[in-house]
Amino acid sequence: MKILYLTPFLPYPLNRGTHQRVYHLLKSLASAHQVTLFSLDPDNQAAAHQGVFEALCERVIRRPVTLNPWRNLSQRLFSPQPETMFHWDLPAIRQELGEILNSEDFDLIFAEDICMTQYIYDLMPAGAKQIPVITDRNRVDLEFMQESWPYLKGLRSRANFAENYLKLERLERRLAKRFPNQVVCSPEDADFVKQQLDINPWIIGNGVDHHYFKPQSWSREGDVPVLCFTGAMDYAPNAEGITWFMQEVHPLLLKKIGKFKLRIVGLNPGPEIRAFEAVEGVEVTGGVPDIRPAYAACDVYIAPIRIGGGTRLKIIEAMAMGKPVVSTPTGAQGLGLTEGLQVRYAEKSVAFAAQIGDLLAHPGVRERMAQAGMKHILKHFTWESLGQKLVLRVEQAMTLAKVA
Repeated sequence: MKILYLTPFLPYPLNRGTHQRVYHLLKSLASAHQVTLFSLDPDNQAAAHQGVFEALCERVIRRPVTLNPWRNLSQRLFSPQPETMFHWDLPAIRQELGEILNSEDFDLIFAEDICMTQYIYDLMPAGAKQIPVITDRNRVDLEFMQESWPYLKGLRSRANFAENYLKLERLERRLAKRFPNQVVCSPEDADFVKQQLDINPWIIGNGVDHHYFKPQSWSREGDVPVLCFTGAMDYAPNAEGITWFMQEVHPLLLKKIGKFKLRIVGLNPGPEIRAFEAVEGVEVTGGVPDIRPAYAACDVYIAPIRIGGGTRLKIIEAMAMGKPVVSTPTGAQGLGLTEGLQVRYAEKSVAFAAQIGDLLAHPGVRERMAQAGMKHILKHFTWESLGQKLVLRVEQAMTLAKVA
């Protein structure tokens, strides 16, 4: 089967959750079928990584692009297109994709997110011969926006958000009606899409390379316990989560257990995140070449995430490395974890601090929970098993399309 795989970025290096998901799903499809990868390359940043995908795919088309600049509310008010889609909508790319589809016969199009599906909507008008299109939703934007709304500050940001949401909702419905085959990361995402868009998406969760993320030995740095939080710090849910932890949970935990270390590890920490280094025992590393030592050298991994959507690779990776996790219910959604057995949950600051303190006080409980969490992840969330599931579903969709 010939697949045209569309991505808004070349998913490498694997230092972001979205990169990991796209890379591993693409790798699975390319191992079973002939894949042409068509990837945008914003600001021409990915040339050094093209060879990684040339080794996987039959062909790689990488297009350096300059994305449309963000418009202010007055500039976009009378435009029907949501700003988050306009940002990625480039006439030259639409023209090239049209030429590719006119000159080659593909059995299926796999689009990474609706910012790429929007191109196909225009290139395959209703009534024309339709190539089956599957859209992977590493994040369902409407759900993400609903989850983010309570944390917005200021009238201007709320006005910008609301204007984009209303336009995005209309676009989502049009895309779902034409291309109902969507892939989401969690049962929660699936429920949202069913309710909002009246379609039944597939669920292909996020996973872990369990050959890479596995338990490691480590040497304790003194007598104080170590906590760890990881994730790209320019991603709003991560920045909001660790800010909440530092402002609301950290002081309570200091009173409860005394001194401890906290490592905040991830790309592009802004000044607000960097400022936390002024707090005794807090280290903000920025991006690191290998994140495994950060997981390995902690006693408890924390996931104070309050904005939902998708599944958190950070929790999957920490558990695969044999680490106990304290998370908000939102942070661990989609993973099917049992509270108390494989994870500790807390929504409020007092409870979050109490859960961490209790685990630090009971090493045996900590170890049993870590082992149960690792067993669960290795059973349900390896990229190998998830990739096989995706390939099977894609082949079923192709068979159904031929019958129809």
